[in-house]
Amino acid sequence: MKKLIVFFIFCLLEVSSKAYINIYPLKFDKRIDKGGEVQEFVLTNITDKEQRYRVYVENDNKGNDMSKWSEIYPENITLKPGDQKKVLFFVKSPPNTKNGEYTAILGIKELEVPKSKKDKTLKVLSNLKMTLYGYIGELSDKIQLKNIDIKINTGIITNLSGEVRNIGEKISEIEIYFGSKKQKDQYIGEARIKVNEQIDLQDIEVDLSKFKVDKNMYIEIYEKNEGKLLVKKKIN
Repeated sequence: MKKLIVFFIFCLLEVSSKAYINIYPLKFDKRIDKGGEVQEFVLTNITDKEQRYRVYVENDNKGNDMSKWSEIYPENITLKPGDQKKVLFFVKSPPNTKNGEYTAILGIKELEVPKSKKDKTLKVLSNLKMTLYGYIGELSDKIQLKNIDIKINTGIITNLSGEVRNIGEKISEIEIYFGSKKQKDQYIGEARIKVNEQIDLQDIEVDLSKFKVDKNMYIEIYEKNEGKLLVKKKIN
């Protein structure tokens, strides 16, 4: 009888499948000395019920910590269905702080909203955490490109592979292009690579069949925001 009662109570509860935190953008990667940096994040309630959130910053315990210099506003937010709210994040390093890359965690946690006695829904509360990156000093962007391989079948590129590694001093946003002496650069794709992280060109979703095959082709990688050429390598 006891098992039957427990089963009956469980059937009255509905686990919400709409527990989801929608915030944009999903990154912060800026220089935090020389006056610091501020960024707006937009939090949107895409559910059909009122939502409450707690916004906070914490140490990610993996590297140089910038959470102790960070401010977030507001820290508590209530949104009706379809509403959105701007969240301001500000960080400024103290004078004479050593050069390097720093990180912090931005957390968005759903809070329980008081409900009526008739509402038997069991809500799953989300807790989004994303890593924010800041840097101090003139840190270098340096990308290493190795083992490039391209496969061609009847004049169409069928496969492109190669190792792209960030050997610089900070996280890098890059854009990748095909090029040759006879034709302008052709955009392949982009990526965001952490320090010492490695990705394969094969993992970038791209329709290779649209690219023209040419002799003396090469790959160029640029820093996305400044357009600075980081590496150029001929395809053998």
